[in-house]
Amino acid sequence: MEKTPSSKSLNTAPNFWLSHRSFKSHCLIYFTAVFLWGLAVAFIPGDWSVFWPIMIWTIAYMIHFLIYKGTYVDENWVTERVERLTDEAKDLSHIEAIRDDYTSSSRQRRSGAGPTKIPD
Repeated sequence: MEKTPSSKSLNTAPNFWLSHRSFKSHCLIYFTAVFLWGLAVAFIPGDWSVFWPIMIWTIAYMIHFLIYKGTYVDENWVTERVERLTDEAKDLSHIEAIRDDYTSSSRQRRSGAGPTKIPD
C-alpha cells in the first residue's frame, strides 16, 4: 500500500539549510551576535570594527530569510493574504476577477513564456 503524503510532509524543505530548524538557529545566532557586537561597541573601549563582517552576514541572513519564507508558504498564509488584499483593495471587482480566474476549475496553465502580441 502506498502512503499518501500529509500536508506536513509536503511543507518540509528538501535541504537542511531551508529547514525550519536551520532558519531558527541562524536567526538566534545572528541576533545574539549583533546584540553582543552592539554591547561591545557601546561599553568596551577599543576598536570593534566588525562592521563589514556583520553587514555581509546581514545580507546572507536576508537571503536565507527570503528563501525560507518563499519555501514555506502554506494554505493559511495564502488565505490570510488574499483576505487582507481584498479588504484593502480599492478596486474590489478586479481582485475578485483575479481570484475567480485563479480558483476556477477550468483554468489551464499555458505553456511558454506567456502571452504574445500579434502584430497588426
